[in-house]
Amino acid sequence: MKEPKSKRLVLAIVRKLGLRFALVIALLSATVIVHADTGYFWGYLPNGDTAWLWCGPGGNYWTRCDTGSCPPGESCPCYRCDTSECQETANAQCDLLAN
Repeated sequence: MKEPKSKRLVLAIVRKLGLRFALVIALLSATVIVHADTGYFWGYLPNGDTAWLWCGPGGNYWTRCDTGSCPPGESCPCYRCDTSECQETANAQCDLLAN
């Protein structure tokens, strides 16, 4: 028995959309993996702000976040420490965590 033309057309469209959806999800997943940094809560600073160590392919660095422990979503303001001393200690700590 032959399938109706409309059913074959619907199945063809669903297959194409399903394949495209799967490809888009795969690409997005790969992008997240490539650019994902790992944030480690380091502790509270004397003023109540929090310190976070970030290790990843984009580089290692420290951030200070306003009162609370914000990341991973980072809803509170966070500030990156860009001094050479911060960079050196971030690199050293990330190396320790990787081993």
